[in-house]
Amino acid sequence: MNEEKWSTLFKYRKGKGLYSLMVFPYLLMIAIMFPVTMFGFEWINFDYRFLGYIAVIMLPTLILFLKLPKLKESIVNKYEESY
Repeated sequence: MNEEKWSTLFKYRKGKGLYSLMVFPYLLMIAIMFPVTMFGFEWINFDYRFLGYIAVIMLPTLILFLKLPKLKESIVNKYEESY
């Protein structure tokens, strides 16, 4: 993609395009990590499987909700400063 297309994507709805590019890898990671973790907990006979499942989903989600808005804002600001 050329620079104009990336600019359009990053500026779409004040950074929503960039935000979607950042969230997609997270969703992909959860989709892969959750079944692998379920298998691992079953394999080692973990007593508190349900709590483990919740932790596997909640920890990355918490990090996502705390860090992603700051990251998006800093990237959008740096991008706008360069133009």
